[in-house]
Amino acid sequence: MMAQGALTAMEKLGVRAGRDIQVVAHSNKGSTILQGYEDDITRLEYDPHDIAVAMFEVLDTLMRGETPENWQTVVAAQLVDDSVTS
Repeated sequence: MMAQGALTAMEKLGVRAGRDIQVVAHSNKGSTILQGYEDDITRLEYDPHDIAVAMFEVLDTLMRGETPENWQTVVAAQLVDDSVTS
């Protein structure tokens, strides 16, 4: 929603993503919040399922009374290439 707001505000100022500036935004996999900007921006998508799995793994460890090996968990994003059509 933050990226959508910024893109909308830039349009009102006459600044065009993909022409005047390059924009990279992240979104949840399958979200349509940035629909209409696909050709103008680069998107990184996160799968909410992967985030939930990572959170529950830490929760399970804590509930067993153990300390997680690493308190920092990385959930990889996937670069979305909207220029590829099937």
